[in-house]
Amino acid sequence: RLIRDGAKLVETAQDILEELRWPTPAPTPAPALRAAGTPAASETDANTAILALIGYDPCGLDELASRSGLTAEALSVILLHLELEGRIASLPGGRYQRIDSK
Repeated sequence: RLIRDGAKLVETAQDILEELRWPTPAPTPAPALRAAGTPAASETDANTAILALIGYDPCGLDELASRSGLTAEALSVILLHLELEGRIASLPGGRYQRIDSK
């Protein structure tokens, strides 16, 4: 019944945009590929810089944002990576602390 009523198969968001006759965004270039688990040089530099700003005393996200000049979103990504690597610990109250990685 849906086919008789004019339903169309939708497989991608592009199909919907075409049906609504909305302009489609220009494709963005793909980022450079790197080996899985290998951080890009800029990621490593950012991680090292943030690690130095945190120090060993607990530090809040707002304080780190003002020290680094990064947005809370960008900083949160870096902090998550550092936490997953075991280089910082997330503390109650949205604070972070550098830990010794042994």
